[in-house]
Amino acid sequence: MKLLSWNIRGGLKASGWDYLFVLLKKHSMDLVLLVETHLDDVNSILCIKRFGNSWEGDYVPGNGRSRGIILVWKRNFYKVSNLFCCNQAIHVSVSYKNSKPWLLTGLYASNSKEERLLLWELLGSINTENLPWLVWEIIIVLPSRKRR
Repeated sequence: MKLLSWNIRGGLKASGWDYLFVLLKKHSMDLVLLVETHLDDVNSILCIKRFGNSWEGDYVPGNGRSRGIILVWKRNFYKVSNLFCCNQAIHVSVSYKNSKPWLLTGLYASNSKEERLLLWELLGSINTENLPWLVWEIIIVLPSRKRR
């Protein structure tokens, strides 16, 4: 299984979509996590449809000019069931054809310490039923700014 995660920082221009689809084809990606989409419900659905008929997906809408998560997967190979979504995560059960399911949580956690703590409390309360669980987050480390 091949996974791709990408912080699209509010959208992809035509060249970005072209590059994404080259990556999908070249590396035979199975699951794709896009974060910081900034997309509302309607545009999130349109984004998922842009992947074509062999893909399906789920999403957490953005909040104005921030946030947003889209998870897409190959339709004919994976059965994905949404267990819950919140503004920082999408949590699903995944199975390959008829194999035993596993859990996937795609995160785009807040920079706010308080919101992040709430997210970790929520994740800690999940009953995994001893299933394998992948917590998938894009971590961005910004260099500290020097004081002038």
